[in-house]
Amino acid sequence: ETKMRHMLKPPSAPRAPNLMMLLRGHQTWSPNATLHWVAPKSDGCSPITAYEVSEDGGLSWREAGDGDARNCSVTGLQQGEEVSIQVRAVNKLGLSPAASVEAVVERLPGKGQLATKT
Repeated sequence: ETKMRHMLKPPSAPRAPNLMMLLRGHQTWSPNATLHWVAPKSDGCSPITAYEVSEDGGLSWREAGDGDARNCSVTGLQQGEEVSIQVRAVNKLGLSPAASVEAVVERLPGKGQLATKT
């Protein structure tokens, strides 16, 4: 029985979400974009109950959806603005590390775009 306990990991906070992208779906300029992510590889043996997003470098967070969510809207973008947006997963045991994406809001001929920096 002792050996079995060492083989099983105790429940914990989830890992960070993966593959974050900011995508614009408009052919003309719009101050809005959609943030996309993939669920963490590990939920910490406790179901993910929500995702949170920060648009100010982690100073404040807002709920971005329940445990099934894989995207949310980002609004108020300005041309030429550098943005750093983070998302994290939440389960009953805590918060995951934040995954980040940085982009510059650029306007290309005929449509608005976000150019990813990292």
